[in-house]
Amino acid sequence: MNEEADKTSLALDPSEDRPGLLHSILGCFSGHEINLSYIQSRPTKRELGDYYFYIEAETNQESETFEKVHQCLETYATVDILDSY
Repeated sequence: MNEEADKTSLALDPSEDRPGLLHSILGCFSGHEINLSYIQSRPTKRELGDYYFYIEAETNQESETFEKVHQCLETYATVDILDSY
């Protein structure tokens, strides 16, 4: 793991589909002043209308701030941290 990394890629699989869910997820990042450089929704292929989010955040996954964001995100989705670079 690169301790000097400044971006982290993650995939979020929401635990429920409800109005405002993406807003809540994005609030985890904005509340901790972490900028996002990329966000994309992709179908899960489990059923029609079921999506996951691919996100690139401008932070290192080893930072204390990211750990707080990670805890916040887990209240809304299953979090898969892909890499920091």
